[in-house]
Amino acid sequence: ICSVKMMNDGFIQNNGDAPHWKVGIRHMLNHLHMTIAMFLLFVAYSSVQNLQTSVHPDPNLGFWSLCAIYITLCITTLLVSGQFVHKFTPKWSIAIGALCYQTFLVANRWPSYNTLIPTAVVLGFGGGVLWAGQGTYLTIAAGNYSKARSQARVASMGLFTGVFFGIFQMSQVVGNLISSFVLGDGSTPAEGAVDTLMTIYIVIGSVGCLLFLLLSSEQPTNPDENVEEMTVTRSLLRVVLLMKEKRMLLLLPLFFFSGLEQGFVFGSFTGDIIKNTVGVGQVGFIMALFGGVNTLASLSMGKISDIFGNKPLVFIGFLAHIAFYCCFFAAIQVEGLPWFTDRVYLLYIGAAVYGVGDAFANTFPNVICSLFFTDDAEAAFSNLKFYQALGSVLAFAVGSMNVSYKIVMCIGFWALAGCALAVLHVFVTPIDVEKKKRDEEETSDFVH
Repeated sequence: ICSVKMMNDGFIQNNGDAPHWKVGIRHMLNHLHMTIAMFLLFVAYSSVQNLQTSVHPDPNLGFWSLCAIYITLCITTLLVSGQFVHKFTPKWSIAIGALCYQTFLVANRWPSYNTLIPTAVVLGFGGGVLWAGQGTYLTIAAGNYSKARSQARVASMGLFTGVFFGIFQMSQVVGNLISSFVLGDGSTPAEGAVDTLMTIYIVIGSVGCLLFLLLSSEQPTNPDENVEEMTVTRSLLRVVLLMKEKRMLLLLPLFFFSGLEQGFVFGSFTGDIIKNTVGVGQVGFIMALFGGVNTLASLSMGKISDIFGNKPLVFIGFLAHIAFYCCFFAAIQVEGLPWFTDRVYLLYIGAAVYGVGDAFANTFPNVICSLFFTDDAEAAFSNLKFYQALGSVLAFAVGSMNVSYKIVMCIGFWALAGCALAVLHVFVTPIDVEKKKRDEEETSDFVH
């Protein structure tokens, strides 16, 4: 007699002697389905984003299209995304958001201010609902997985977050390798190569959208909670009120820095440093290494969070960022940007170090939102994406600024985020408090 059975609520219940890997497997498979679809969509989008400031004849077109994306993303995450996810469910929010991304990919096949700016606005709307839906979907799936395995509700958050960002960040590797092979490794791409590349990305993005439409829904553990009708005012109120909560208030500088550092690497590192020293053909190869290291670091950090807590993540992430900023700032000030032309290996090392820092900036905020704000996930992830988008807006808005000033700006917000996180940990709530609770629960269960 099989001891694993499907319950009425969709959970796989373990009666004691079932193979351990089968327990809760449906929720893990749903999570992997969502993750692979996100991977395909961002194989296309991440690579197009990396090239926005490099391949268009007018470099300002790339910066302004990215600004339009993240300005709209700010508004959407604050006013719309939580309500949208509540009304249309996480699954359909992700699917609709993905289709919005696809419009921008198509527009890059025929780039101009008339095509890119409007579709950038559409993408900004889609990005808000997609990422709010993704965060909520992951939180529900991880909670259902933990429940099926008779574990504490937050026991699998680090695992699910690490798996997601580990696979998701591989999109950087695959997408950038595609761009490098299609564009070549010269300083300027061959005629027609950019159009071919954009067509490839449109096809890949379309497959990702199809997978989202086929995704199974995840139902929350307590589906009867929070069933009141949501309005824009109520959704905004939930998001704003959560900002006043001490833990969220002290996390906001980290969220902002997370967006700022991503804007720096995708705008300034690729456009100001790589393109201006070794040519656009090297952007894909260098960013592929960035994505590969980012993937390995994300997978490792998710598991480290579950086993050792969040403090090691914070230390590693902040160390990687400050090492990159200080070394590149010193080199640019002393030797100048042309110094990197004959030392391309330094760009690869810098990309690898930044990949570790970016893995922290992606993984940790999602983990901490899932742990601290499980009962209000939509509002928490709306705050996260709003401030990330705001940070990215700043990074792209100062696109014409000297790269040294941009690095100093990143260092300043890095310090602010670190100080706020230290205050949170010491005076408000330890960032490992949920792990301690889980350990106590497991110890109690073992004793009894």
